[in-house]
Amino acid sequence: MKNSSGTSSSHAAASGVLGVLMALALGGCGRKEKAFSLGEGVEVAASKEASVLGEVSEKAPAGSQAERESSALLEEAIAVFASGAPSQRERERARALLAEVIRAEDNPVADFYFAECLRPEADSDPNIAVEMYERYHKAAVGKVPEAAFRVGVCLEAGQGAPRDLVQAMNWHRLAAEEGVVPAQLALAHAYHKGLGVPQSDLAAFTWLFLGGGLSDPSVLELREEIVAGLKPEQMRAAIDTASAFVNYQVVFKYE
Repeated sequence: MKNSSGTSSSHAAASGVLGVLMALALGGCGRKEKAFSLGEGVEVAASKEASVLGEVSEKAPAGSQAERESSALLEEAIAVFASGAPSQRERERARALLAEVIRAEDNPVADFYFAECLRPEADSDPNIAVEMYERYHKAAVGKVPEAAFRVGVCLEAGQGAPRDLVQAMNWHRLAAEEGVVPAQLALAHAYHKGLGVPQSDLAAFTWLFLGGGLSDPSVLELREEIVAGLKPEQMRAAIDTASAFVNYQVVFKYE
């Protein structure tokens, strides 16, 4: 009879080192002049002059009257989403404001929030789903990270565009590299299952760590599955990679 206690002991040992590894990672890491990978085909360019966490940019000077009006309309529309669950009436108001902004200028942020206004209706109306996807895509090309994640979600589900797991994960990766946590966790799941990317629990663990998944109870099952397939030294290497990631500037390529 096969002894199951060995498997359980191995799993417990792997889980037990997580606290130690996280402590090492949270202790900080020095900048290293090298490139690193977050999974097969995921190449990251490093620079010690900048951080993926971002830099404070100089405040832009005031523009024309039309630009100031568009900015005010955009702020008013975005404020509708502050509650997290705007009513249909609020979404319609925001949509009208955003339409004015979009008519006046090319604004990726306005495109993103316009798509957000459409999202509750997209499940029941294929035409709205297509418009939502197109708005998200335009915003993503305009380098709105959350839009890149939403494009990935649409392609993963085949909503508004043909289902394409490979392209979905490419867009998730763009968002994940900009720090969008749901995209990082989506990549962790994808690498663990081999969905649109080569199966790799090492890459899955790296993205899981970056997305805060080692302490997030909502991804407990995924975390346990990934950890069960890794040795402690592999997890340490993954955390080193993830820790280095946040100390380098990432070169993003939007298509």
